Amino acid sequence: MVGAWEHFLREMVEEHFQQLTLARGVQRSRLPMKLQTTAVWNSLKIALDGPPFIQTTRQVRIPAVVQASQLTVNDDVDPSALSVMRSNPKGRVVREMFADLGISDIWAVIQPAFTTKWRSPIGSLSDQIDAIVDYRHIAAHTPRVLAIARRDLTNSVQLLNTVGDVLDEYVDRYCQATAAACVVTTTTPATPVGLQRT
Repeated sequence: MVGAWEHFLREMVEEHFQQLTLARGVQRSRLPMKLQTTAVWNSLKIALDGPPFIQTTRQVRIPAVVQASQLTVNDDVDPSALSVMRSNPKGRVVREMFADLGISDIWAVIQPAFTTKWRSPIGSLSDQIDAIVDYRHIAAHTPRVLAIARRDLTNSVQLLNTVGDVLDEYVDRYCQATAAACVVTTTTPATPVGLQRT
């Protein structure tokens, strides 16, 4: 369940932030500074460090470093570099990931829409996500796995689905609005009056 949640977050960010690439007419330098910083630093760091959990030499990593550098020079964004999480997808980690993308306190932003969809108020979404991630920790690392009720697991899946729906809708709107504000429009120069066709 936690692995699926993390996978969803990565895929959702990559999918929606495709709207903010040069291929869609958006120059990186026109994006909010926080998002620009994350795009450049993450793409270069990923290239310099190499793939996670795989030992590679600097020589092997050169093509990835060149590609990341070229994206930066071309004023473009690699959406996969925006979905980097530093650890398990707990509430704080997800909040930090979205803050790096220019969305401060994602949980506070989506709480009203979540409450409307969930149809009853609950406590902090961040705390709810923490509890779900902790279930995974209990199941994987302690003998108390039987202490987790089936009802709690079912409720957790429903909560993650609802949070996922609300996040997906919000991030899509955020990316659309950011793209609309940053898109580069090419204009053709006006034809001088004496040269217009009649």
